[in-house]
Amino acid sequence: MRDKGRRLAGRLLEASPEDLQVVRGGFQVKGVPEKIVGWDRVGEFAHRGMGLPAHETPGLEATVFFRQDQPSWSFGAGLAVVRIARDTGQVRLERFIAVDDCGNAINPLLIDGQIVGGFAQGLGQTLLERIEYGEDGQLLTGRSWSTRSRGPTTCPSWWSIAPSRRLP
Repeated sequence: MRDKGRRLAGRLLEASPEDLQVVRGGFQVKGVPEKIVGWDRVGEFAHRGMGLPAHETPGLEATVFFRQDQPSWSFGAGLAVVRIARDTGQVRLERFIAVDDCGNAINPLLIDGQIVGGFAQGLGQTLLERIEYGEDGQLLTGRSWSTRSRGPTTCPSWWSIAPSRRLP
């Protein structure tokens, strides 16, 4: 994609692609700092398709497939402080703390949402769902409407989330 972008930037800047250098956000004619074009203009030019060199096709895209040859492991821990009523066995969540090494955080809000959402799902499955069988061995709780739904009263309104965020 960079090579095609360089060729199209050369067309826009009326310069040979070999005379261009990649700079932050686009391409610049070497030694001429005022002759610069951004990726936005290059992309627009590529997708409009008018005025492209004869050998170029419209569009500016690349496809890359990632293959993980070795296993990858996430690093995180959760700690739940619960209170269990002696007489009823009812479990009440007092506090939950999550620590997660997420790597480079592109959007920290999404990371927090993943942690909170995963915890809420796990909490609901653990505390609210059950498997019951009838006397004939038939599963009685195999449908979603046979369990209580999760809601604001089943999750704490406060969280302690401390993801490790290594930002560039």
